[in-house]
Amino acid sequence: MIEQFLQAWAAVGGVGHQAGDASAAVRELLAAEGAHTFVRYGTSICDGLDLSGYEPAAAKDANVGIADVTAAAADTGTVVLVPAPDRPRVVTLLPPVCIFIVPAAVIRPDLAGAIRGRGRWNLVTGPSRSADIEGELVLGVHGPGRVHAVLVP
Repeated sequence: MIEQFLQAWAAVGGVGHQAGDASAAVRELLAAEGAHTFVRYGTSICDGLDLSGYEPAAAKDANVGIADVTAAAADTGTVVLVPAPDRPRVVTLLPPVCIFIVPAAVIRPDLAGAIRGRGRWNLVTGPSRSADIEGELVLGVHGPGRVHAVLVP
């Protein structure tokens, strides 16, 4: 399912990465994106990342948002986020780039399985997209224009 998720994620405009060490992978992505600041969820996964060399910032000022996901759907390349006090939506909406940490164990074959049993959720399927009246597609208008999924064991 990991390969299927990565292919589907790429098909919708995301960039996927497999990593043994989430901290190292996230630091590499911060460097590649030219980021200096970040905002992250207050979860154990995100709080456990070693992001030395980068400065935390408010979501409106951060170059990159970092979030771990509750589930992911292999068939659509969708990540499932369940809002909570330690998982504020602004982390994944305001910065121009978002990095999602995807533990392999949370990948489900399809979207129905990924959202089953969850009362509230936000779905992210690639970068934010919007089209004007002439049908011209623009990325990043109502959310991140670039999204990364870091798959970890």
